[in-house]
Amino acid sequence: MKYCLLNWNHLPPAAASIIHPHVQILADFKPTPMVKELIEKSELYHERGKSNYWLDLIEAEEGEGKRFISREGRIAWLASFAPQGNNEVTAIFSDRSSLIQLEDRDLSDFARGLSAVLNGYRKIGVESFNMTFFSGPNDRELSEYFLLNAKIMSRPNFRPLYTGDAGFMERFHYEPIVETMPEYVAEEIRAFFNNHESKEI
Repeated sequence: MKYCLLNWNHLPPAAASIIHPHVQILADFKPTPMVKELIEKSELYHERGKSNYWLDLIEAEEGEGKRFISREGRIAWLASFAPQGNNEVTAIFSDRSSLIQLEDRDLSDFARGLSAVLNGYRKIGVESFNMTFFSGPNDRELSEYFLLNAKIMSRPNFRPLYTGDAGFMERFHYEPIVETMPEYVAEEIRAFFNNHESKEI
């Protein structure tokens, strides 16, 4: 398992089935489509300009100041320039490429920053959200061009009889979660073709 994801769907509008704070951890031998694209594009950026895209992004955003939020230890917090959702905030770890490389102080710094984001969300009225990490394999050389980063976005506020089926995988990683096997679908639907049952509709 080379690719690890730490994720959070909070409340049903963010696809959480349990109404309490809880996170999901995934590990796979292959990256999600978005992680794969981020690593590939970061490498291409590095090859062309001999520079790290993520460090350049932090420098540019901090210099301009409009979307730069703060630093907590090795982590820069930014309002995403091209967000995938509302009220999106990005955290970039300055010299880590994988969740596996994090030390205790990195976790503490991230927890403090995340707490600040959630307090900010509460102030602007956000109740539900998705969060995810984009983590590469545990390869120190990878950090030459790709850096571990996390994103959090708001979702519609919770209300009675409301549910949503788009979680962190769909919203951030562009990978749908499908719970039905195609063989089961075929078996159930097949009976309604070319027989009297299909004419009852």
